[in-house]
This record gives sequence, C-alpha cells and structure tokens, in this order.
Amino acid sequence: MGESESAVLWQGRTGADGQASCRHFQLVRPDAGDSRKERFAAMLAMPLPSPAVATFAGRPAQREPVRLQVPPHTRVLVQLTDHRGAPLLSPAAVALWTERGRDFALPFPVPGWLDRPRADKPAGDAPVVFPFVGSNTPVRAGARFAHERRGAVSESRWTTPDPEPLALPLPLAPELALLAGCVVGPGQRPFGPAAIAACVWRREGPVVQAAVHTLADGRFDLVQRPLPGAAELWLELRAELPGAAPPPAEIGARVHYQALQPGERRELGTIVLGDLPPLCSGVVVDDLGAPVADAQLKLQRREMPPNAPGRPPEAQRDPWQDLPLLATRSDADGLFSIGGELPRGDLRVLADTGRHFADSAPVRLPGQQVRIVLQRNGVLRGRVLLPEWIPDGSVTLTLRPFDPALRARDTKSIGLQRRGGGRFTLEPLRPGRYDAVVAVRNLPEPLCVLADLFVTPGETRDGRLRPLDLRQSLFRYRLRAVGPGGRPLPVDGPIVARLRRPDGGPAFAGFRWQRGRAELITGSSLAELVAFGARCEPTALTFGPGDHDVYLRQVQPALVAVPGVRALCGPTRRVRLSVVFTGDTGLPQWLQGQDQRTGEQFSFPRWELGQSNGAWIEQSETVEVPIVRSGKYEVVLRLHATDSERSPQASVPLGVHELRVDSGLLVPVTIPVDPQKVQKALDSLQRQVQRQQPPPGQPPRGNRSGGR
Repeated sequence: MGESESAVLWQGRTGADGQASCRHFQLVRPDAGDSRKERFAAMLAMPLPSPAVATFAGRPAQREPVRLQVPPHTRVLVQLTDHRGAPLLSPAAVALWTERGRDFALPFPVPGWLDRPRADKPAGDAPVVFPFVGSNTPVRAGARFAHERRGAVSESRWTTPDPEPLALPLPLAPELALLAGCVVGPGQRPFGPAAIAACVWRREGPVVQAAVHTLADGRFDLVQRPLPGAAELWLELRAELPGAAPPPAEIGARVHYQALQPGERRELGTIVLGDLPPLCSGVVVDDLGAPVADAQLKLQRREMPPNAPGRPPEAQRDPWQDLPLLATRSDADGLFSIGGELPRGDLRVLADTGRHFADSAPVRLPGQQVRIVLQRNGVLRGRVLLPEWIPDGSVTLTLRPFDPALRARDTKSIGLQRRGGGRFTLEPLRPGRYDAVVAVRNLPEPLCVLADLFVTPGETRDGRLRPLDLRQSLFRYRLRAVGPGGRPLPVDGPIVARLRRPDGGPAFAGFRWQRGRAELITGSSLAELVAFGARCEPTALTFGPGDHDVYLRQVQPALVAVPGVRALCGPTRRVRLSVVFTGDTGLPQWLQGQDQRTGEQFSFPRWELGQSNGAWIEQSETVEVPIVRSGKYEVVLRLHATDSERSPQASVPLGVHELRVDSGLLVPVTIPVDPQKVQKALDSLQRQVQRQQPPPGQPPRGNRSGGR
C-alpha cells in the first residue's frame, strides 16, 4: 500500500491461548526495490485510547511471530431506550466507537473504522454487550433500524478501569416516534416470537414498509419517523397462520391511528390477527386452459397515467408499482385469493411464473373474481459447430421477429459457445415467426440468416439448428508486421478490411495492430485489407486465410517551410502547422471496432488513417510533417493565444499544396504566409482573451476558493 493508505488483509479471533494464525500467500515480484514502499502491521480491533499496533518491515514471513499486548479493558453495555428511558424492543444494528481524534503521527496509518465494533441487537429488551473496550476511553454508541437509517446516537462517556461494565444508555433520536402494542392470533394466543410483515398506509397509498418483531408474549414496538402532512394513518400487519396446510393461510389486521408527533410513544393496545376481507380472487390458466400452479400474483397500482405531464423518466417504461403485502401464489388448481382493504386508484392483479409470459386483469371492486390466461413461453433449443480457434461469445444468434413492430420488445440474443458441444437454449420467446441472424463480433454484416423460423409454445427444435455447422463459414487471418529484412515492427494502429454487403455494395470493418500482431475473423475466404502504422505507408493487401507477414514500408516526413511565422507570432506562442489530405482515399474518415477476442471497443481518428497530421513550429520555421501518402493537402496555420496548447486558438488557411513523402528532406516545400491574415488572427485572439478576463475585483474563472 502507499505511505498514507492501509487495507485489512485478515481479521479473526484469538484462541484460548491468546494466539491466532493468519494463513496467507507469499508474493514475489521482480523488482524487490519496491518492497520498501510496503509496510505491514498487526492491530487489535478494539476501541482503545490509542491504537495497539505492532509494525514490521517487509512482507510477512512464514511462522514469523507478532506480539501484541492487550491493555486494560472492560465491557460496555448499550441499552436502547425510548425517549422516556423504557427499554426498546425493536431489533437494531448497533455500533460503538471512540471519540478520540485521528493521530496522523502514528507509525502506521490505521483505518478509522477498524476499531468500531458492531453488533446486531435482536428483538427484546436486553442490552447489547461489547466485551473488549479499553479502559479510560471516550466512547459513543449509535444505532439504526432496517427502515430508519438515523436511529439514535448516545452521549460520549468515559470507560473506567473498574471491573464493573459501563452502562451506556442509547435513547431514540428526538425526531423519531414509537408505536407499541401486543399482537395475538386466533384464540387470543400471543403471536410470537415472530417477524410480521408490516406497512404504514395513508389515504393516498403506502408510505413505509417494515417488519414488526414480536416477543413470546406478543409485545412489540416499531420506530417510525413522523410523516408531515398526514393526519390519519393505518398500520397493516400480515402473517401466515401457523400449522396451516400448504398453501399457508394468511391472517392479518389493519389498525387506524392519528399521526405521530416527534418524541411520542403511541400505545396501540392488543392487535388481533384474523381472516382478511376478500379483495380479489380467481384462477390462473395457460393458453390451453390448464390450471397454472405456483404462479406469483401481485396487486399493482398505476402511479401515473401514460404520457402524463411531469412524469419522471424512470417511470415512463412501467407505471405499475407493486403494493406491499398484497401478494399471493396460486394453488395446484390455479386458484388464488388476495385479502385486505381495496386501495384507491387504478388497480390490476399481475400473474407471472417465469415459465409463461406475464399477464394481468383489472381490479375495480372489492371481492372481484378474475381469470388470468398466461401464454406459455417458447423455448428454442439447438446446437452449433464452431472452429476450435473461435473465441467463446464472439458469435451470436439473434431471433428477430418477422413483424418489425415487435422487434423492440421481442428480439432475443445469445452468445454461442463451443463448450457443452455447442448446445444452446434461448428463452423466453413469444410464439410467432422469427428470422435467426448469426453474426460475428466486429463484422458489419450477418454471417447468415435463417428465415422464417416458427416458435411455438413449449419447446421448438428447427432442423436447420440441429446442428448449425459454421466450421466452413469462418476464416481466420493472423498477421505480423515486419520491416526491412523481416524485422518485426511493434506497431499499433488501424487495419481497414474491405467487405461486401449482400447487395454487392462496399462495407468496412475496423481491426487493429497490437504490438505488431493482429488477428482477424471474417466470413470471407479472401481478405482485402489496408494496413497502417506510425510513419508507415498505407499498404493494400489481398490474401487467403492463415498466417502472413505484412511488410510496412517506413517513409520519411515531408519538409515544409513557413518563413516569417516566428517574427509575426513572437518567440513563445504555440503555433502548429496542420495538413489535411484533399484526395479521395476510398476509406472511411475515421474507424471504430470491437476486439473479436475480448470485446474491447476501440477507435481511430482520421490522422491515424493517414488523412491528416501536423507539426509544432518551434524556433526553426522549417518543420517535418509526418504524412504517409503523397498528394494535395490543405495547409492551415493554427495560432494559440499563449505558450500553452490548451489556450484559445485561431486558424489561418495557407491554401492547398502538393506534399510528397521521401522527397522533402533536402529541399523543403516553401509555403508563403500573408502577414495581414496572421495579424488579423492575432487580433481576434487578443479580443477573445480579453472577453474571458473577469471584471476587476472578481477571481479568475475556475478559482473555486473565491480568491481567498
């Protein structure tokens, strides 16, 4: 790690003899000189007045003992309470930390959270015990609840060297309130210990979803943040009836209460869980009319109507939101029932299994009967035979609906693999007509298209996919860049492949050199390529599949003179001479592609395709411009406002000139410069800089400190 950073590599507990063993790997690096930058330490992960750390140089060695002395310590008992000191029954996550400031002079950077023990408080009134806390240490405790992140923070207290533990009260935050009561089931028997699903509703809908944890006698309390603007609230509870035959029967209750105030404890009395009023019920069947068992059913509400003004973007795709607690599953006969009070709004019940396409039915009246028909998924199974050298995932099979209107919703794709014998399964599919499109990564056109593949509900096996043999349809080209005498050239740059579309028109695919090597996979047995390299002439190639050496001829840049530029622009201003090829290369202006083996995206601008370049004009007004092809170039002088390349710039066109490679080393091409155009550009730059200057008394733009 760095000098000011550290990371926890291992954390454990000591045994009865006070020892712990850290199993680890020994890492060996070629550069042993970097080991001085790495430091290691063992630390006691307990709150102490000052961290107990044992440092040692270098990497840990096998069987190297580390000795840590445990200082005097005690226990801390954290008791969660309500605002009046009554023990809190709700479960919570409790943490303890020291109040000392961070000591930056310590010999080892200690993570600030490492000596903050955490414990989960179960339901009940027992305190949380932290057994290892240093004596004479200022500590503070905090707690939070599953549905309320800011729950409580205690006052700071000092531990003592006494053997008696420190009792640390932890009251609720003053902005919180508390609901309390007792839950009983059928026959007035206490319902507990149990975790009961709960939700707080107001007339507009649900606002807080939580869980009520009851004790053996049915008692509970629930921490709640008062809801502004809510006058009346309802607490709804749902639980499964113990001992009921599957599917388990659901019981519940709905309790009305007035809105809470901060710091208030509200007693709800005894809550009786019983049968729920029918909200909606019905049956779920498939497209053949057979009952669908174990379908998941949810009551949903449309939060905002379609195309409503002000509708948030994240809700535009699906305005239907699940309502808490209002869900169930169908039984063996496809029957279901959802109980409870009917919420307000536009409602529907949605059914889904994962083996069918989900469907829904509207719910408008309490106790409404519905029938939901789920269409069975289509499953396409097949097998593909691929060459052994093809990267897994570089070939994809896409099922594209025959109807263009369905393509955005129902198009499905899968990456084809060699493992498993090339067998694949594509699901879920809506029954209908599809085109199966086989494509290779980074190729602009499909490898093949299997037209009019019909998918039926259930399993589909098309003879064209049993198997689909692609071993004779894919071709691999492996290239190595070489220079004079066959010497390898470790170049990086683009390779343009000329391909043909099905209609005979041209198409281009981008590939790349990586340290002088390249691999291309196409569906053609003949490759037409144009290879580029830094300061190398573009090379057109045509060959068949296999391994090939590609000779790249390195060319000398053109020599261009622009007399008088330095005298006009000054000795320090950044000035660049840019050239743009005006002829037609028959190649794209820029190139992008995707590595066929890794899927990594890459792109190349036009200057790497030999269509533009430039050079900085230093004290000498004769520069070498690294062009790679001869021809006519548009020459532009780019003047910067200062000596920085990031400063504003202005352009001065110098016309079109003939530049040639390998011929300008002795006699440069002299390009005249119009002093009036240069001065006009400099004046424009000066005005631009002045407009960017802040008014007097204001800090420069980008100075966030406000000049302080």
